[in-house]
Amino acid sequence: MFLCDRPKAALFEIHNRLARHPDYVGASAATVVGEGCSISPLAAIDRENVVIGDRVTIEPFVVIKGRVIIGNDVTIRSGAVIGCKGFSFSKDTQGQNVSVEDTARIIIEDHVEIFEQVAISTGIFPWEETRIGENTKVDAQCFIAHGSHIGRNCLLANGSRCCGNSRVGDHVWVGVGLRLCPTACAWATAPGYPSGLS
Repeated sequence: MFLCDRPKAALFEIHNRLARHPDYVGASAATVVGEGCSISPLAAIDRENVVIGDRVTIEPFVVIKGRVIIGNDVTIRSGAVIGCKGFSFSKDTQGQNVSVEDTARIIIEDHVEIFEQVAISTGIFPWEETRIGENTKVDAQCFIAHGSHIGRNCLLANGSRCCGNSRVGDHVWVGVGLRLCPTACAWATAPGYPSGLS
């Protein structure tokens, strides 16, 4: 146990230093692409720490950064960014903003479809994964923040926002422009039945 005046800043400082060590974040590995994929030459995919399953379609101007796992039969449409920097900051002793390193994974399960200009951000800590469940469809210009979990067979309509560490259950329809905050959870009442969120 130790005492300090700025515990959050101290935690993030320790984390930023640990983020350089593979024992904390895991060893790097070359990017792997499965069979039968259609990947535009205009897409940008990190050379390390990306796993792409079979029969994945990636359209032009998609950006996929490290620590992303993509399942089979996934479609990612033009302009989507998978693995963008999370909006997480600390303060130094002068009160200035200090960026926090992102070290978590993003997992996109099988049969997910991500539409144009969707942004999915990475979590801070290695265990703080962001997950999009099987057969979920994410409409254009949606934002899914760090540490959020979206369930199976969901529909996220245009412009919806899932703030950091949001939870969405299975079979949920999230309406146009809806914002889910970290303390919010959305659950469907029955499989295939809309949650009523709009």
